[in-house]
Amino acid sequence: MRNKRGITLIILVITVIILLILAGITVSGLVNKNGAIDSTTLVKKVQSIETEREYLQKNTVLYQTQGSGKVGVELKQKNLKNSIDWHLIKTETDTFSDGWSFVGKGDSLNDFGNANHNWLINYETGEVILLEDDKFLSMSPGDMLAVKDSVILNVDSSIIDNELGNDKESLETQLGDGVTLENFNYNSESGLTTTSFKFDGVDDYIKIDYGDKTQREKLVNQGFTFEYYGSIQKGKGCYKEGNKLFSEFSSWWGNTYDNYNGIFCYWNGSKQNQATIRFGIFDDGRTIKWNAGIPPEGDPREKALSDLSSTEASGRRFTWNQDYQCKVNLNDGKRRYFTVTLDTSKVWKTEKGESYYKNTIYLNGEKLIDAKYNVKSWEVFKDLVEKDYPKYFIVGASTFHWADSWRYSKMDATVLRLYSRGLSEKEVMANYKKSVEYHDKLEEWAK
Repeated sequence: MRNKRGITLIILVITVIILLILAGITVSGLVNKNGAIDSTTLVKKVQSIETEREYLQKNTVLYQTQGSGKVGVELKQKNLKNSIDWHLIKTETDTFSDGWSFVGKGDSLNDFGNANHNWLINYETGEVILLEDDKFLSMSPGDMLAVKDSVILNVDSSIIDNELGNDKESLETQLGDGVTLENFNYNSESGLTTTSFKFDGVDDYIKIDYGDKTQREKLVNQGFTFEYYGSIQKGKGCYKEGNKLFSEFSSWWGNTYDNYNGIFCYWNGSKQNQATIRFGIFDDGRTIKWNAGIPPEGDPREKALSDLSSTEASGRRFTWNQDYQCKVNLNDGKRRYFTVTLDTSKVWKTEKGESYYKNTIYLNGEKLIDAKYNVKSWEVFKDLVEKDYPKYFIVGASTFHWADSWRYSKMDATVLRLYSRGLSEKEVMANYKKSVEYHDKLEEWAK
C-alpha cells in the first residue's frame, strides 16, 4: 500500500509539472501570435496614415490650382468680437487658427470615406500635419458653452495663447478690434494669462466698444443674463495719495473708498456720467448689487424700485435695483460661478397690481433667489439706449452711487459673459457645468 501511494504521489507531481510546461508553451504561443497581430496592425496604420496624407496633399494642390477640393473645418482665431464663430487647435507647443483647417477622426472626406486620423491642413502653403490622439485640444464655443444663441459678450481667458507675451500690444492683438486694456501693469498681479484675467483692484479695466445701434437694441428686447466665473478680493476703488491720482477717473472727494467691487458696467465714455447695468459685490463680500440705470432727478419713475432695494427701505433716492444678501463671502478669493438673469419677455403682476419682470440670481448653477424687477426701472435703461447713452462694456470696474465714484475689483476673472435674454434655470446649470469642465480641462492640459 505504501509503495502504491508513493507511486501515485510521484505520478501526481509529474502530471502537475507536465501541465505547467504545456501552459507555458500555450502562453508563449499566444504572446507570439499577439505580437504578429500588433506588427500587422502597425503596418496597416502606417499605410492608412500615408493614404490619407496623400489624399489631403492632393486636395491642397487641387485648391491651389483650381480653387476647389477643400475638406475639414476652417479654424478661426478667437477674440472678443467673435465670441461664437471661432475654432482653435492647441498642441503642447502651438496654437493653430486662421489659415488652417481641421479634419477630425470620423469626419467625411469627399470621394474617400471617413477619416481614420486627425489632421491639420493649410491650403495656402500645402502643409499637412498629423495630430496624435490625446496630444491636442480642439477648442470651440461648443466646448465651453451649453447655450450659444444670444451671446453678446464672452470674455474668456482661454483666448490668450501660451506663447504670447504678457504685454499690451500682444494681448490687444489677441483680444481684437474695439477692445483696449486700461492701466494694466502686465505682471503677476495685473495682466492676462491663459487661466485668468488678473485685475489689481486699483485701476485696471477692459474697455469693449458696444455702441452700434443694432448692438444696443439686442439688450432691451428679451432682458439679459450675466455670468461670472472667477475669484474676487476687495478692490480699492478710486483714490488719491496727496496730489497723485491712482486712477484715470477723478473722484469728487479724492479719498480712499474700498466698499464696493465693480465687476461690470455699460458706460457712455464720459468721466462725469454714471454707468448703467452696474454689477458688483459689496465690501462685506455677501451683498450682490446691480441695477440698470438711474432716472434723472424729478423723473416720475424715480421711486420705481424693486422689492429688494436697500434704498427703498431707507427712503433715499433710487440707486440700486437689486440688493441681495448672500450666505457665503464672495470676496474670500475662492473661485465661484454666479449668474444673474432678467427675463423681460413676460410681464408679471404683484398682488397690488404692480408690473414686474422675473429676476433670478444663481451661485454655482444653483438658484439663490427669485426677485421682482420693476418694469419701470427697465424702461429707464431702454430710454438711455435709445438716446445713444451707453457705448462701452467695462470689465473690472463700475461707478458706485455717483458718476465719478468708480470702483475696481481685485480679481482673477476666468469667464465674464453676457446674453441678450434671460436664460432658464436649466440653461444656467448647463452653462455652469460645461464652463467649469472646460476650464478644468484647460488647466489640466497646461500642467
